[in-house]
Amino acid sequence: MMEQLSFFEEKHNDPRPPLALNWNLWHGYIEKYRTSDGRPLIEEVSVGGESGANARVCDYKWVEKVWLQCKENGISFYYHQTGAKLIKDGKLYNIPRKLQHIQAHKAGLDL
Repeated sequence: MMEQLSFFEEKHNDPRPPLALNWNLWHGYIEKYRTSDGRPLIEEVSVGGESGANARVCDYKWVEKVWLQCKENGISFYYHQTGAKLIKDGKLYNIPRKLQHIQAHKAGLDL
């Protein structure tokens, strides 16, 4: 059985309701949910920033933190899109929709 989740970085000053799981919940999720022989129940994680005019900022450091946990636990990871607004190395990038998937793939994070 494969468990599928969606999770997003939650911003506390955003008036929109939080989406799925925030980073603090995700951080312990792998350790909490394991099979009787110690394998993680999560088999695959897909991460992407939001697109559109009202997209929230996606911090690339967050993407890397999730990627590292997946790598350390043998979980497939797919970075499918950067989102419209991406912070990387302290710089905010406004990425056109047609380039969001291409730029995410160029990061080379897929496991």
